[in-house]
Amino acid sequence: MNSISRAQFLRGDWRGRKPDLRPPWALTEPAFSDACDGCGKCVTACEEKIIFMSSRKLPLLDFSQGGCTFCGECSTACETGALQQTHEAGELPWQLKAGISDKCLAKRGTSCVRCIEECEYDAIVARPALGGRTNMQIDHSVCTACGMCIATCPVNEISLEYPA
Repeated sequence: MNSISRAQFLRGDWRGRKPDLRPPWALTEPAFSDACDGCGKCVTACEEKIIFMSSRKLPLLDFSQGGCTFCGECSTACETGALQQTHEAGELPWQLKAGISDKCLAKRGTSCVRCIEECEYDAIVARPALGGRTNMQIDHSVCTACGMCIATCPVNEISLEYPA
């Protein structure tokens, strides 16, 4: 049985599949909700301006304007331990990965490769498919879920999700 946050319960996400997108290196829910005091220092420290405070006074990410560079300033600013960057080699800021829906323009036959152009990790690959379409695939072994592709998608069909 999955542990879900109060927000997930209230929006009917009983299985916990729609996680709140927290800043990098956040503790897992509900430990994050317990540790975070809502001070907003991570919001102020974010160089990319993608962290904002929710109505519940907890930080969330908004990739509509840009992505995360994983600079670590948010975790440095956090005094409560809700964001814990350990600086270990190979440490990932989170387990989320990008996913592209079937409503992607390239998958529907329109020429669009904005996400590929924006991805500095070369995690998105376009493979020709039947009918003039393109099969957009994400290599999860190199995807950091930085969100740069989300910000650049003209139809908002890229999201972050936990890998299966």
